[in-house]
Amino acid sequence: GVYTCLEQIDKSFLRRHIGEDEGFLYKLDWRSREVRHRLTREGEPVPYEAALCYLPFDTVCPPSEEGLASLREHLDTHQLFTMAAVNICLANIDGFLESDNNYFWYNSERPRLYFPWDLDLPLLPCRLETPPHTSKVELAVYDVAPELREYFDRILSRLLDDILSPEALDAFMDQV
Repeated sequence: GVYTCLEQIDKSFLRRHIGEDEGFLYKLDWRSREVRHRLTREGEPVPYEAALCYLPFDTVCPPSEEGLASLREHLDTHQLFTMAAVNICLANIDGFLESDNNYFWYNSERPRLYFPWDLDLPLLPCRLETPPHTSKVELAVYDVAPELREYFDRILSRLLDDILSPEALDAFMDQV
């Protein structure tokens, strides 16, 4: 039922989940993978566009020489890597660090946020044995800031030892 009860990612979603809606919301065009659709503030200049203009976020410029410092300033790394860790646990090949598709992103004065979309490909049997560091998109992030790999691994381990542990999942299923 979760898949059939989708919440539209729009200004009201932004107000409910992050408490603001004055920034710039984007969705990648899955057909061309090069066209970004701006869903808010169309036609206005975007003061945040140059911050993450390199792979895997865009293809306009080379990576920042500031590496991790630049990423921490312009990207909510905790939110992104927590979402990516959950995608790994679900063997979701459509998540941000697995695919360059099926997500929205939001730029504002706060660091960039990502929101998953189209979660119809998790738990594919062929993906359940795939190691967590195989995505070209993920490896592009580590090219910019190699120390983020260890950070991602800590988030993944915490989730597997806590909320996604067999005991926690059993208790949740019993409750449901």
